[in-house]
Amino acid sequence: MNNKKNIETVGIITKRNNEHYKDLIEKLTRYLTKKKKKIFYDNNSYKYFKGAEGHSKGKLLGKTDLVIVLGGDGTILKTARRMPRKKVLVLGVNLGSLGFLTECMPDKLFECLDKIFKGQHTVDKRTLLRVTIYRGED
Repeated sequence: MNNKKNIETVGIITKRNNEHYKDLIEKLTRYLTKKKKKIFYDNNSYKYFKGAEGHSKGKLLGKTDLVIVLGGDGTILKTARRMPRKKVLVLGVNLGSLGFLTECMPDKLFECLDKIFKGQHTVDKRTLLRVTIYRGED
């Protein structure tokens, strides 16, 4: 399916303890730079790049066309909770154990991104359900 949306800005979101995949973050940055994409880092990943600025997930989601979430299902769910009204494409890269919500494995990341930038992808629309439990007297 052709979903040719002009993607100019890309955000990188990671979980807090991301030192073990620092190399992947650096390779991803080089790839996106070669593709002439403006990169926004979250508060967990900017520390690897001199002069880079970190952003909260909410602000990052508001500034980007595509967000690459490096982590597992928990990282994707935390990102989804902060999704603004502006719809942002989210690519989940499975660095966790289960990966029910992620779409891409790390070894296929650049292949997936090539297809996305060419518009050769499909968009799965997901719904996030919020539940509040009240306990106490009636």
